[in-house]
Amino acid sequence: MADEKFPAISPILEVVDLDKTIAFYEKFGFKTDMKMPGPGGKTVHAAMMYNGSCLMLETADETTVRPVCGGVVFYIDVPNVEDTFKQASKLGVKVVQPLADKFWGRRDFTIADLDGYKITFSQHVKDVTPEDMKKAMMAMAH
Repeated sequence: MADEKFPAISPILEVVDLDKTIAFYEKFGFKTDMKMPGPGGKTVHAAMMYNGSCLMLETADETTVRPVCGGVVFYIDVPNVEDTFKQASKLGVKVVQPLADKFWGRRDFTIADLDGYKITFSQHVKDVTPEDMKKAMMAMAH
């Protein structure tokens, strides 16, 4: 039987400093749902929730493939991307892609977290038809 509390798919990020990573994600609206202490009381596993989604974190160890941050980008829908961008700027977070309107009707930006995982924060700003998206893609190709 599946655990009804968690979505069917929940990513696990292996990170260098779990407690610092938890604090980082909390600044962007994630809520710590569970923390599991290991030997010596240091946190070794955590589950964080955001708008019904779960992000699990665990401490990287000798079995972790380096670099810690693989080819994964997290795409997070936020109610106000401008406010989220201001928050990231205030925190001095590394911005990978600046805040910009996209041809598919969203406004977004991408940051790197403490371990280099890319996170795109995005907000719907306008409805775009499939035809308009196709035209925009064709224009980009030329």
